[in-house]
This record gives sequence, structure tokens and C-alpha cells, in this order.
Amino acid sequence: MTQRLFGWLVLIALGLATQVAGAEQIYIYDRPGFVGEDYEATFDVPDLSGTRIAGKSASLRARTGIWLVCTEPNYRGNCLWLWHAQISNLDPWGFAGNVRSLKLYRTHGERFHFPTRLHLYAADFMRHSIVIAENDYEGGYRTITGDVPDLKAAGIDFPVGAFIVTGRPSPHAWALCTEPNYRGRCITSVQGNDVMAEVFTDRIASIRALPNLHAPSTDPPPFFRHRRW
Repeated sequence: MTQRLFGWLVLIALGLATQVAGAEQIYIYDRPGFVGEDYEATFDVPDLSGTRIAGKSASLRARTGIWLVCTEPNYRGNCLWLWHAQISNLDPWGFAGNVRSLKLYRTHGERFHFPTRLHLYAADFMRHSIVIAENDYEGGYRTITGDVPDLKAAGIDFPVGAFIVTGRPSPHAWALCTEPNYRGRCITSVQGNDVMAEVFTDRIASIRALPNLHAPSTDPPPFFRHRRW
């Protein structure tokens, strides 16, 4: 009986260790360069005001998972959309001392399935652009390679239901804003793709390229990378 109980305890401990090891992680640091005091989150934090990192964010590392990082509680204000990415200095991004909520959207995989009309090839992924599309199989889409201060004036009148950031080997950031001339609320994305209406809003009125802003991946080199199913 004692042996059996010990065996069950070992199995439970291993299960808990696996859960902890597989937890999604984002770290916020109070100094640039990922040093100083840090705050770790493995789940949604709607309000960081009661934490030791409140008002001190200087750099961040989204080690795993896909995160929405916002300047106001409850995921409001301007936001960053990060996918296994790290930013050594949040000041040029406008988020230094200004991170107030974190939302984990998913661990891995994609929710946005490309419309059948949208055909992207290797050359398309090599150039720096953002592809915006309606979130259905027959909707419109547009590839944007530079600033568009007013989508409607540029003839883009469909709701921005989804987006894809391209650019190899390191795509630069793009800001998508709710009002013309890059005003209103803005979401800044540096990689990947997703359903805009679920992540932020599909009421996007302007898009701006941020060629000087890059967020290197936190993924290990391909030789050490472990594929997740």
C-alpha cells in the first residue's frame, strides 16, 4: 500500500511539474536590456497597478505564448501584439513605464485561416508588408508596404478582420489605428497573423510602418527547437 501511494504521489508531482514547465510566460523588466527587477505572468493580468512592476516597464520578453500588452487596465488603450518576441527597450515603442495589463490569447497555432482568394508566395513573405483581409473566405484583402493615413480615402473600405505581417528574416513593426492619421487607439504588431476583430477591433482607419522597430524572436535556434503539437 505504501509503495502504491508513493507511486501515485510521484505521478502527481510529475504532472504538476509538466504543467509548470509548459506554462506560457512573459517577463516585464524595470530596466532596459532584460535586467533589474522583473515581473513574470503566465496568465491574464487585467490590472498591473498592484504589482511591483507598475509604472516601471522598460523591457519585456514574451518567452512563450501570444500576448496582448496594453497601456490601460482591462486591455484598453494602445497595445502590443507579441508572439514569442522580446523588446530590449520599450521607450521607442511608447510603452516605457506604461504597461498596465497583459492578456494571453493562446499558446500556439493559428486561429485565422487564409481566405481562398489570398495567395501569398515565398517572395511575398520576403518583403516588408502587412496584409489586411476580411475574415471570411470570399472577402477582400490588400497588401500594404508603406504608410496609409486614411484607409477609406485609399479605397480600402472593408473591415480589417485579419492581418499578416511579412518580412524576412526579421519583420519590422506596424501600427494599426482606429482613426485616420494614426490617431485613436493603436495596436502595434511585429510578427505573425491573427483575427483582428477578436484581438483588438476590426474598425481600423489608418496603418503606419515602423521600420526602425524590431522585436527579435525568443524561439531557440532551429537545431534546439522542439516542435509543439
